[in-house]
Amino acid sequence: MSHPAINVAGYSSSSYNSATGVSSAAGFVETNFQKIAKAQSGTGLSQVSMVKTLESLEQYKADCSLPNWGGDDETAVDPLAVENAAKFLKLLPAKFHRPDVVPEADGAIALEWRFGAFRSLIVSFTNSPQIEYSLLTGRLSADFGRRQFFGLVPLEIVRNLNRISN
Repeated sequence: MSHPAINVAGYSSSSYNSATGVSSAAGFVETNFQKIAKAQSGTGLSQVSMVKTLESLEQYKADCSLPNWGGDDETAVDPLAVENAAKFLKLLPAKFHRPDVVPEADGAIALEWRFGAFRSLIVSFTNSPQIEYSLLTGRLSADFGRRQFFGLVPLEIVRNLNRISN
C-alpha cells in the first residue's frame, strides 16, 4: 500500500511502501547521505596524518586488548570502539589536524584535539553507535554530550572543532 509523502530535499514524487516500511524519499535521502560521506572520506585528514592516527589506533587495540592493560584494573579496549573511531576519522573534514589517540579505562577509545590550556575536544568511542564528547572552550566554560554515529560525523562535533580550533 502506498501513501503520498512530503517533499524531502527537493524530491517530491515520494511514496511509502508499507511492505518495506521505507518511503522512496527516505531511500533518496539515504543514498545522498552516503554520497556525502564518500565525498568527505576522500577529503579527510592528510594521508600521512591519517595513516599515523590509524596506526596508533591499531597499536592501542593490540596493547590494550587484555584486562588490566595499564595496571589499574582497566577494561580491555573493545575492537569495535577502534573500528568506530577509524570510521569517524576517515569522514572528518581535512581542515582538522590529527588528534591524539587515548585508550580509556572503561574499554573505550578517545580522540583528543587540544588547542591550548583551556581549549580541547575529546570524542570517545565504544562498541555502540553512540559517541560521547567533552568540550572545553575556556577556563570556566565546558560542555559534554552524546550523539549518534551512523556513518556521518555529527554536525555538532564539527561545529565544536571549528569553535576551538579558530
